[in-house]
Amino acid sequence: MAIWFHDIIYHYGARDNEILSVAYFRGLADATMSPSFIDRVSEFIIATQHAGAASDPAIAFVVDIDLSGFGLPWEAYLADSAALRCEADGVGDEQYYQGKLRFLSELQRWPSLYQTPFFRQRLEAIAQSNIARYTADLRRQGFGEYAICQV
Repeated sequence: MAIWFHDIIYHYGARDNEILSVAYFRGLADATMSPSFIDRVSEFIIATQHAGAASDPAIAFVVDIDLSGFGLPWEAYLADSAALRCEADGVGDEQYYQGKLRFLSELQRWPSLYQTPFFRQRLEAIAQSNIARYTADLRRQGFGEYAICQV
């Protein structure tokens, strides 16, 4: 449920997307859902803000799922990046790619992208390579190569 709802509200650059997604989920939750289930799903959604180490292994797994796209093979990573760019269609390329570069640079400062051994063993090296390559391309060539929104 948390994976489904964690980005249900997404406005490029907004800092309250996850909070709004929790509110949306809570608004749809019905009497068949226990309060503890609703609270747990909400906790998972908030964790996708990536504000620090997860408080338990289940949350870490959900956070790693959210970041799993970084570990795709290069061509799939580019396609995923292009799809994300298309989601921010009201934002100019320069603003979008400057923000993306800041975000990727922040990820490169993390000791590890993934918190669980499962994802670290399977995706960490690929994800770090993708981020380094994409970041280097943006710094060297600018965003022109990636500015095409293909649907």
